[in-house]
Amino acid sequence: MRTIKGHKKSISSVAISTDNKYIVSGSTDKTIKVWDLISGELISTIGPSKKYITSVTFTSDGKKIISGSNDKTIGVWDIETGNLLRTLEGHTFYVISVAVSSDGNYVVSGSLDKDVNVWDVSTGDLIMTLKGHKNEVYSVAFSPDSKFIISGSNDKTIKIWELQ
Repeated sequence: MRTIKGHKKSISSVAISTDNKYIVSGSTDKTIKVWDLISGELISTIGPSKKYITSVTFTSDGKKIISGSNDKTIGVWDIETGNLLRTLEGHTFYVISVAVSSDGNYVVSGSLDKDVNVWDVSTGDLIMTLKGHKNEVYSVAFSPDSKFIISGSNDKTIKIWELQ
């Protein structure tokens, strides 16, 4: 077991890159940190952003980090430069969970606004909003073939959404 320290406040989300080289962490200290998985060494710090980071993940190619925030937005970050490439806006309350399709083309987000949004990563366009949960959406995921989105909610349901 190894312990990594470096955030100044709570860590709200962690993810591992698909090549098993890096860890990304998001925190209520408004930063995203990238760590070497083997050594635990800090590679870079992205931010601070304007608000708390609630969720983080890597794109499948490992070149971008997707973050959810309590300012109702999703950030698309370049991992090498730390630059914010685009901001995805469309939720009306905190974004709690984000996931990326296996081809890296789409992001799905779950929010306290009860919606599940699907976004085009390259353009930042909102592709669709999936409605049906009666309470906050706390978790979202893509199936490995990216044909389904799974969402979990405070309404005690899991919804399976088929993408066309």
